Amino acid sequence: MSRRPGLVLLLAAALLGCGRGRPPGGGAAPPGVAAAPGPASAPAPSLLTGTVADDGEPAAGAMVQLYRDLALGLDAVPAFTTGPTGLDGTFRLAVPPGTYYLVARVGAGPGAPLAYFGGNPVHLEAGRARTEHLVLVRPRAPAPDLRPRAAGATLVGELHAGSRPLPGVTVAALDRPAPAGVAPPRYAARTDAAGRFELAVPPGRYYLVGAEQRRGRAFGQLEPGDHFCFHPGNPVEVPAHGVRVVALPCAPGPAAPPVVRASRTFVFGTTVDDEGRPLAGVTVGALMGPDLAAPPRHRSTPSAADGRFELEVVPGRYHLVARTAFGGPPLSGELLGLGPEPTLAAGARLTGVTIVVQPVP
Repeated sequence: MSRRPGLVLLLAAALLGCGRGRPPGGGAAPPGVAAAPGPASAPAPSLLTGTVADDGEPAAGAMVQLYRDLALGLDAVPAFTTGPTGLDGTFRLAVPPGTYYLVARVGAGPGAPLAYFGGNPVHLEAGRARTEHLVLVRPRAPAPDLRPRAAGATLVGELHAGSRPLPGVTVAALDRPAPAGVAPPRYAARTDAAGRFELAVPPGRYYLVGAEQRRGRAFGQLEPGDHFCFHPGNPVEVPAHGVRVVALPCAPGPAAPPVVRASRTFVFGTTVDDEGRPLAGVTVGALMGPDLAAPPRHRSTPSAADGRFELEVVPGRYHLVARTAFGGPPLSGELLGLGPEPTLAAGARLTGVTIVVQPVP
């Protein structure tokens, strides 16, 4: 157990973002400088894409979220949220430029899978694209026998990557973000052979993070194989009397994109209206024949705001059809689009499909 302010500087910068989270264009003009006439043109949006993986496989159904700050923890309302990831685990967000904290979730509740990007915060530049890959972890309750061994310890915990404990990881307790994005470093310790640590900290609220760097450094740029740990309940409350016991899940960072098994077969495309504008909320089905009243063998989730859809199928020949709802023949006024009739082999990835959707006369 030790107090090591020098070690937590880089983690503090990574967590707090050094004040870069202010929206562009904000703030008053400096004294003596006249404001520019008229509103300034909005900056070009930034594009953030990537994947979410679960145990090395693409994770479907994950909600990817961007927070402007973490003063209220992950229970705060995120600034931006995607729809659920598809079968290939990909996500795509077009947002105003700025600094954000990148998180992904599947479901809700104490043990729900969660991904906290180890390179947070991410800085998104106007008109530029950035790609990141997230790995889900499953938070769990600390072991029932986890107790302090040293006198004066007020915060004890364990770090784990799945079922494996992580020894030799530096854990830091940081102050909550200050308004200017700068907070003094607090306390740090290394986990023992069982992946456990303990700290003597005053009562208060702390952000608990950890970094495992296999090249022997205390902190620095994470490399493949390193782990980053983040308590999903941050900030953690340490009581005035008693001991706070925690468990931190850890994920490798930076993560590589998940590998899609060769046997999985996908169709990727866009639904548009008769003027070529993206059309959201349309489901694409893979029918076994031309009968539009027949139920599809496979269907996509509803198309996104930019019209994109993705559809996983088993190998075979299909008639691709886009509808607002399947079941029975198309009715007058219903949206309908007839797509191609591809023959798809195992592992095929058909991309660039565009389906024009129009109301049925």
